[in-house]
Amino acid sequence: MVEFRTDYYSAMDRSPYGNAQVNPPEPIVPIKDIGMTVPERDPRTGAHIIQTTTSAIRSGAANIQIVMTTPSNSAIGGRAKAYGRDVRQALRELTEVNNVEIEGVEMPTSSISNLSGFDPQSGRISEEKRYDDLNEVREAIRFA
Repeated sequence: MVEFRTDYYSAMDRSPYGNAQVNPPEPIVPIKDIGMTVPERDPRTGAHIIQTTTSAIRSGAANIQIVMTTPSNSAIGGRAKAYGRDVRQALRELTEVNNVEIEGVEMPTSSISNLSGFDPQSGRISEEKRYDDLNEVREAIRFA
């Protein structure tokens, strides 16, 4: 017969298994080195771009990529062209104070799929669509 533990332990004993100290492993790559993708408007909470950026900074991100989620043909506005000087200045100050870099601005593929002017709804190439898409990209570059 095998004896696993020779000493008798009851449920009232302080430490029947000794002092086991668990040291959690160090993270392989910290979040500040990975960065985060921040939506323009959070669909879960409705938070706007300043709130989502602040949330990412508080979680420890040092690199941020902003994702524009509102389609260009949306009636409610959004995207880079909808933000005025005050929002852009607040975002700039927020990133400078916290030593955070905005790595890029990603445009949604729902409304801008390419810059050739191809309109998927009509199935043909339109110079107007190409002009609108190029203006969206220019605004995103200006925003960044």
